Amino acid sequence: MKSKRKYFVCLGIAAVCVIGGLILFNSLKSKEEKYRAEQDRVAKYFVEHYELADGHSIEKIEFTDFQKNNMTGSWRTTAIINNRYKISFKEDKIGEEIRTSNYSPNEFKLQGNTGGNKYLSDIKVIYYDKEFIW
Repeated sequence: MKSKRKYFVCLGIAAVCVIGGLILFNSLKSKEEKYRAEQDRVAKYFVEHYELADGHSIEKIEFTDFQKNNMTGSWRTTAIINNRYKISFKEDKIGEEIRTSNYSPNEFKLQGNTGGNKYLSDIKVIYYDKEFIW
């Protein structure tokens, strides 16, 4: 009788661990998807509002960081364009207004909103897959 009870207790503990693991995995996966979607949104914002000052086309956007500042709650994203030019973006919260926080005007020209007629399909986007808190 005692061995049956131990068996069911162990089975119950294992079930709780498996369910807890699945819940944790799903929350991490949804967080990853949210961060990737946000990087897509920043890339689209960039191609709609900026162009390279040297006249070359934007071929590659590589995100090199995606960080949350716990003091202010804001997010900073940095990207390297065409393996050469660096630009950073800031948002107070994910999904809110995107602002550029530093870049060289010798490298990028602000072109205003083009009405969303530029697409990311012709641009290689490399996503940053880690989250750092500073």
